[in-house]
Amino acid sequence: MFKKLKSLFVIEEEVSDIEKQLDNAVQKKTPTNDSTSKNTDIEASAKPTEEIFDSNIKGPAKPNKKFTDILLKAIESQNLEGPDYLEFKSSLKSLEGVIEDEATRYKSSFAVLSSNGQISKDQLLSTGQHYIKVLQKEQSKFNDTFQAQQSKQIQGRQEKINQYQDGINKRKQQLKKLIAEIEGMEEKLKEAKVEINQTAGKVQLTKDQFMASYQMIVEQIQSDFDKIKEYL
Repeated sequence: MFKKLKSLFVIEEEVSDIEKQLDNAVQKKTPTNDSTSKNTDIEASAKPTEEIFDSNIKGPAKPNKKFTDILLKAIESQNLEGPDYLEFKSSLKSLEGVIEDEATRYKSSFAVLSSNGQISKDQLLSTGQHYIKVLQKEQSKFNDTFQAQQSKQIQGRQEKINQYQDGINKRKQQLKKLIAEIEGMEEKLKEAKVEINQTAGKVQLTKDQFMASYQMIVEQIQSDFDKIKEYL
């Protein structure tokens, strides 16, 4: 029964496997080696960024076999007794390839079911609406599950993203502070080098002046020695 019901609604070639879409969605982009892509501006990079989620699934989503089966099984479980919309659709299906004109197929299928008073146009529409309500209930259940999974799978990861972003921003601020401290220490280092050079120059000058005074006095004494030896 389920295979027959499925054949009424599903064209197999049109049903794609959603896992193929998801595989495309999780493909990683090849990282670039361009060093210019690194942002060295700490203030700019420290600003919080808005996360944009891109599924990478291009184009409209296609039916998924698993979900299609779930929905059709729900219809099967709520199949009404007697001729209804499903029997009408089955009749339409059987006329495909037999009657080319679509309007004629609809009229012929309805004529067969209504000929003996089995179903009216209003009953056909109301029973079809019954199955729409069945599908709407399944949609509601899916939405509840989806919301729960979204909260668990996405929001939890978003919290991690926020934590990482906060940690990065905090460390960037710390790095900014360290860079400022390093720059201050480098400036003091320059000043210290200038100071030590100046001090060393003063010390050397003192030594040179001492040696000059020493040499002057010694030379005078030595000159006196020479004259004493010469004149006395």
